[in-house]
Amino acid sequence: MSETFKIADVEYTIHSKEVVQNVGGEFGMNAKGSYLILNVTVKNNGTKAITVSDSDFKLVKDKTEYETDSTAGIYANDDANLFFTSVNPENEVTGNVVFDLNPDTISDTNLKLKVDAGFGNSNKALVTINE
Repeated sequence: MSETFKIADVEYTIHSKEVVQNVGGEFGMNAKGSYLILNVTVKNNGTKAITVSDSDFKLVKDKTEYETDSTAGIYANDDANLFFTSVNPENEVTGNVVFDLNPDTISDTNLKLKVDAGFGNSNKALVTINE
């Protein structure tokens, strides 16, 4: 899976998706359902710094919305964390966005990634996760 899309001056690339039961190993966290991990790059093509957070990403299925698991996201990111990271113009950050979901939801063909372009910005995008 490699999907690139833009919201205003910000370019998003979803490089991969992975389903696991644990992040961080023995001292990490176990999922209540299963962890869906999306490896994402956010590139700032604008003229001002932006703040990227894992809370900019949600999953939606029909009218149901799923939030990221920020704590699991810390364990799933060795060095790059998408938790309130400032990205200057012409720079990019890559990290893992983690959701704790029911396995049936993860495989649902109606599951979409909803990306909000950040604070004070009403631009959003919906991207299909399962094709």
